[in-house]
Amino acid sequence: MAELGLAAVTAPRLIGAPERLWRIGRPERPFHTGAQQRLDQLPENQRSTVGGRWDDPQARFLTIYTGENRLACAYEYAAHFRPSRDQIEQKIIQATADEPPDAGMDPDLLGGVILEKDLAKRSLASATITPLPFIDIAATSTHTFLNRDDRARAALRRASHSEFDRGVVMHADRELTRAVAGLLRDYADEDLSGQVAGLSYESRLANHRCYAVWADRITFTDVQPWPLTADTPELQHATHELGITIIADTSLGPLPGISR
Repeated sequence: MAELGLAAVTAPRLIGAPERLWRIGRPERPFHTGAQQRLDQLPENQRSTVGGRWDDPQARFLTIYTGENRLACAYEYAAHFRPSRDQIEQKIIQATADEPPDAGMDPDLLGGVILEKDLAKRSLASATITPLPFIDIAATSTHTFLNRDDRARAALRRASHSEFDRGVVMHADRELTRAVAGLLRDYADEDLSGQVAGLSYESRLANHRCYAVWADRITFTDVQPWPLTADTPELQHATHELGITIIADTSLGPLPGISR
């Protein structure tokens, strides 16, 4: 009698593209991104921290980071302004000469602050895309596929992990996540004839789904931008949760004590 059951997993999970994707970018081209560096061109001490989390390690194509909704984008954007004690202390040391540095006069010394003038250089936009599926990085079947791939396991060992799971693929180590991105792109090209839009992944900041879009595989259409301001509700929510303050001008006196 034949044994009943589901077939063993042999491939990453694919999910359909959402109706619209969202991104915070420059008003004139909100779904455009600049050049991305090859991983091996970075100094070794920067390979785990520099670049986008799912950039191709060989920079063969551009990866555009998007979110499933406005709030997801607000979190991802605001996260770049989170205070880092080590960075702030280093900036203060570098700036200190004959007199103590004044964070009120030098925005570079501030931690957890967004200037309103910088918001004016960005817009919150949505767009439709070519209807191709995404590889779901968060899926257990994708982890199973990676655990059986020799290149993926080699990258895993270099990062001192034993196996791929939800925690590992959400890791901040860019050298590991970019290696995964590269081999999944190779899989999509070789086994799926390139008919994949990119990678779908969980935000490390909040309960939202994000999408790393392969720019050479899809086209953004029906782009609809909105101004990004201190009064944008989603940005207010994200900055409050992340402990970030939006201010008009650092030279106007003491910093406000609450986020706007």
